Amino acid sequence: MTRLFSTDPIKPGEGSYTLDEAESRYLRDVLRMRAGDGITLCDANRTEYEGVISDPSSKRIKIILKSGSPNESEPPYRAILCQGLPKGDKMSSVIQKAVELGVFEILPVTCSRSVSRIDPRDAPEKVARWQKVSLEAARQSGRGLVPQVRLPMSFRETVDEICRSSDLVLIPWEEANGFSIADVLEPFSKSTGTGRISVLIGPEGGFEKSEVEYAVQHGAIAVTLGKRILRTETAGPSVLAMLLYRLELS
Repeated sequence: MTRLFSTDPIKPGEGSYTLDEAESRYLRDVLRMRAGDGITLCDANRTEYEGVISDPSSKRIKIILKSGSPNESEPPYRAILCQGLPKGDKMSSVIQKAVELGVFEILPVTCSRSVSRIDPRDAPEKVARWQKVSLEAARQSGRGLVPQVRLPMSFRETVDEICRSSDLVLIPWEEANGFSIADVLEPFSKSTGTGRISVLIGPEGGFEKSEVEYAVQHGAIAVTLGKRILRTETAGPSVLAMLLYRLELS
């Protein structure tokens, strides 16, 4: 069933909800839905409402709502993917897969070895395009929210922010010694298994040693992901899948 998202909470007992013009155009012009067709509407409280379209020809379509129930598709933790900017359009693919795998927020990061650089003047438009990718992936995968894609930040700005606000910060690095991601997730799962988990992923060429040292000095844990070196567009979704398996499915 078609899934829509409201950025506002819906009051209990509310009998209807009026979509904005963009969502209305999506139902009317893209999906060509008709009066009586069913949709699922998820609000800011992650409550899902089944509803039917009343008049698809309206500029702002009204949805007649049935009773709501809590969305149960969100992980018990909040994963923040800090993705080193990759070349080309790889970021869109990373965002799509990350949303399917339960990411809460995506933060594009400019690293020392980033080939791709975003002009600050172009950043809002590019992020808006990435946000649409997140929305479509959230619809497809039955998410209870649409993960936010942030404006790009420098590596050090990112580390400073996530190390202040996260319960666990992981930085996969091919030269890491001593810890695999399993070594870190095992005790974390036994303590809380919830909270904010930030993951730093390098661009093509990986992180410079000085970047990893800076992150570790501020509280991040350098980990290995196994015996093989993963591409930047593979590493982030791989870590998210590991989090999902260890902290949600086990």
